[in-house]
Amino acid sequence: MRRLALSCWLVLAAVLAAPASAQDPVEYLLQGKDEKRGNFQGRLELRVGPDGVRVVRRTSFKSGLEVLEGKGSRQGNELRVELPSPVGLAGAVLGNQPQPPIKLQAKLTAQDAKVSDTLKRAGALYARETGQRVDAPYGTTLPTPESSSHTYKTMVGVPFVKGEGDAHEVDINDVKQGGLGDCYFMAGLAAVARAQPERVRSMIEKNADGTFTVYAWRHNDQWEDEVEEYERTAIKVVVDAQFPSGYSGPAYAEFTGDTETVGTEVRQELWPMLFEKAYAQTKGSYAGIEAGYASTSMSFFGGDQVEDYTPSDLTIDQLRELLQDADKAGRPMALGVPESEHSLGIHGNHYYTFWGFDAEGRVLLYNPWGSSHPSRGLTLEEVQKFTDTVHIGPR
Repeated sequence: MRRLALSCWLVLAAVLAAPASAQDPVEYLLQGKDEKRGNFQGRLELRVGPDGVRVVRRTSFKSGLEVLEGKGSRQGNELRVELPSPVGLAGAVLGNQPQPPIKLQAKLTAQDAKVSDTLKRAGALYARETGQRVDAPYGTTLPTPESSSHTYKTMVGVPFVKGEGDAHEVDINDVKQGGLGDCYFMAGLAAVARAQPERVRSMIEKNADGTFTVYAWRHNDQWEDEVEEYERTAIKVVVDAQFPSGYSGPAYAEFTGDTETVGTEVRQELWPMLFEKAYAQTKGSYAGIEAGYASTSMSFFGGDQVEDYTPSDLTIDQLRELLQDADKAGRPMALGVPESEHSLGIHGNHYYTFWGFDAEGRVLLYNPWGSSHPSRGLTLEEVQKFTDTVHIGPR
């Protein structure tokens, strides 16, 4: 049987507009599926320096984070670099025997300001891998607090902490909505944290200067009211560790409760606060992100569109199949509740996260407050009666 060759070049279009900006990295968001390790999310960075080209490829699978680094050279308008053969993408096809390195080639085009779907296919190993150029970063301008009584304070923390009993650094119970009307946003974060924690893990990076870079997909049909043509954009937002605070701590997204101690310093887990602030930063204020749809935050984490359904438009069998298939596929889900149902402890004008099925097949809902969850699971008939929207995120 003919074996696949790893010596093929992975070709991508990149942009270095002028020699003065040649030191700035060219970055891509990646998303795809590995035949052996499943879906992944990640980033690819190319940095040109006087000593050559440095390439770092970070991909996050459910089984963990894989980092590949390589160095190469620039020849005219081309970058060429060799990366080690990765365990996942190479091993899925060729087994775990030592293999030749994967060669990567980037073509540079001067004064080309528009790049779309830049990562192109190069052989079966990368046949399902797609990527998109990351926009220039948003700065660290602080978004205006929702209330004049809230002032910014620096919080000592790290993006992720694996709490006691958590299966992953990112867990649904990390999400705790604070004093801001963004339940839709927090419910979407909790949905992705439950179903695809590796996506969340791959989208935040701590910088050497103490700031954090939040990477995200921006979908204009979910971030704006009206669009003529669907577009997606890969962006990054530079966020510092200052957050609006009240007398007792963070005013909005709250600490997760998970901490790590280094010496005498206790560091809080910050990832929900970082995503909330990054979104507020794109809008200019925290008040600007009050009220919305859970599809907004769910769309941060994938290049595909979020699907929306109305439970009352479906039969019971269709609704059961929809929820079961999405859950089995590991897709995040959030449900909107228009009115309160006091007998079940359900709050109206509120979003909840799909939390799974109980032993009787009823639907469990997670309140993004981190508490006051419904007193029991909902039957499918009750889902139809009490919820008006189901958002299902990308695979």
